[in-house]
Amino acid sequence: MSSFSEEAEEAHNNSRTAYDSSNTVLEQTKEDSSLMERSTAQMAKIDQIIYESVQVDGIRTISDNLSVISTNSEKMNTSIQVIAAISEESAAGIEETSASSEQISSSMEEVVSSSDELASLAEELNELIH
Repeated sequence: MSSFSEEAEEAHNNSRTAYDSSNTVLEQTKEDSSLMERSTAQMAKIDQIIYESVQVDGIRTISDNLSVISTNSEKMNTSIQVIAAISEESAAGIEETSASSEQISSSMEEVVSSSDELASLAEELNELIH
């Protein structure tokens, strides 16, 4: 019985570690997403300044390239947001698993306690018979 209890405790600990790691990834992803949004805004400003200041074909090409970079940055930002959402869902699942592990551990403790009590009663009954 203690082996199962130990395994349940280990599963609980592993779930908690995974949950903490997911939260760390989620926080980092949120920070990275914010940086990407600011970077995209700055790229748009740069693009606008270049467009307005010089109307040379070569500069126009650079401006077009910056637009492509800006679009790619937006796509990357969207991907980061999707990853953040998945991380949040994963963290919730891990939290549920952790709670289930705690319930299983608690139930196992009750089973062990009841088993100890049953063994004690069996000993008393055995003594009464003999």
